[in-house]
Amino acid sequence: MASPKLVVDAIKRRCADVEPRFDGYQNELLKAVVDILSRERDHRISPTNVQQKVQDHVEVLGDQVWQRSGGKA
Repeated sequence: MASPKLVVDAIKRRCADVEPRFDGYQNELLKAVVDILSRERDHRISPTNVQQKVQDHVEVLGDQVWQRSGGKA
């Protein structure tokens, strides 16, 4: 199993490689991934409806892309 630091570094690199759709997009993407991973971890400790929470996060990021790109996602 990879160390948590290696996983975090890999995620940061992948987010930095994503084509930006607006200023700060990669940072917003990284924050969303970190939050999703945190929710997954919390789900392992105390079962929650993680699927709905992840979907909500993805929708928020999608809305940001839509709004900040002038409706041209």
